[in-house]
This record gives sequence, C-alpha cells and structure tokens, in this order.
Amino acid sequence: MPCLALPCLALPCLALPCLADILIFYIFQLVLLFRQEIYQIFLTFLLNHSNCHLGGYYKLQF
Repeated sequence: MPCLALPCLALPCLALPCLADILIFYIFQLVLLFRQEIYQIFLTFLLNHSNCHLGGYYKLQF
C-alpha cells in the first residue's frame, strides 16, 4: 500500500518512501542488539509516521 503524501497537522511527514521506512526499520533491528532504547524510540516513530500518512497526524509518545 503506497504512502499518502499528506501533510501532518502537528508536524510535517518526513518525505520518506515506505520502502525507505522498511529498510530503516531493519537497520534499527540490528541496532537493537546494542541499544534497546533507541530501537523503542524508532519503533514509536515508525508507528507515528505510518499514522501520519494514514490519518494525517502524529502521536508524539516517546
């Protein structure tokens, strides 16, 4: 499913294609071996980024 290029109400979406999001996600899975906290923050960001594309808003919950 392609990302919708919709601006967010609170913060603008980062202009990253969905594929780039997925690649970054797997990179952070490797980082998980070293930095659990960074991974959790990124996972929250990834969910927020998806919500941004789908619903046009960010949930800033870190």
